[in-house]
Amino acid sequence: MEILVAVVARSAAIDDIQAGEIITIQPDGWGWTPAELENPNWHIISAPILGSHASTLMMDHTPHNLKVGGKTYPRKKHLINFAVLPNPSLFNGVRTQPMVALQGADVVVATKQVA
Repeated sequence: MEILVAVVARSAAIDDIQAGEIITIQPDGWGWTPAELENPNWHIISAPILGSHASTLMMDHTPHNLKVGGKTYPRKKHLINFAVLPNPSLFNGVRTQPMVALQGADVVVATKQVA
């Protein structure tokens, strides 16, 4: 699976994107746009995670909404905690490669539920 995740918080507002926020999860080989591949505020993680784990990450939502570009979306209940990944410096906001390959187990361990 390939996970598009925010690496920096856009602001402290409760309805704004936060660091570690999962934007979307797509199957391996997804046709990412240049904007998704080059945005310094987002990274794409490639990891062999189970479809059931991907579904949990995408389907569980908090009671709060997320506002992006004037549109409102349900906020996902899980974040990726970069600090517990094997190489957290890859997620410091400086994008050095279009995609970061990780082990599925590392992504599962780094997943944290938010209120």
